[in-house]
Amino acid sequence: MKNTDIYINPASQEMYAEFYNGMLGADLTWEEIYERTDRDINLQRVMNAVIFGGKTAEHDWVPDRAIGPTDDDLYDAEKNFNDAEVSKILAKPLEEVEKMHMKDKREILMNFRKEQLQELIRTYYRERGWNAGGVPKVETLKKIGLWDFLNRETQARITEMNS
Repeated sequence: MKNTDIYINPASQEMYAEFYNGMLGADLTWEEIYERTDRDINLQRVMNAVIFGGKTAEHDWVPDRAIGPTDDDLYDAEKNFNDAEVSKILAKPLEEVEKMHMKDKREILMNFRKEQLQELIRTYYRERGWNAGGVPKVETLKKIGLWDFLNRETQARITEMNS
């Protein structure tokens, strides 16, 4: 498992482990810390699934204001950048986009960014070993050693949500 993630700087992994161990008085490798973190994230997700059921994924969204300009003034504040992005989205010349109504440009931009965020969330679920509804798959929970710690009722609910 060592050095399998090409996107994480190995030095920062070691520094993280050193900090973590120093703060908690532990003696864990960064791999062991990441494994624990993975179990924690999945356990939190199981709790969300038990509480929210099939609506778990509905809570994995950010406010529109975090996605982009929610009104014309916000669009206008970064007009050049936003118009350039809309130009790319529509594959139209910038001059043509500049002539469009701001409300239309804003809607195009926001819809595009929302679609991108949805794809990112789908990818995250897949990489985590969760189903399309954001619920951990049974095989994921077994693989990371959590399944046997869940009571029968929770196992049944997770199994049902994965059917």
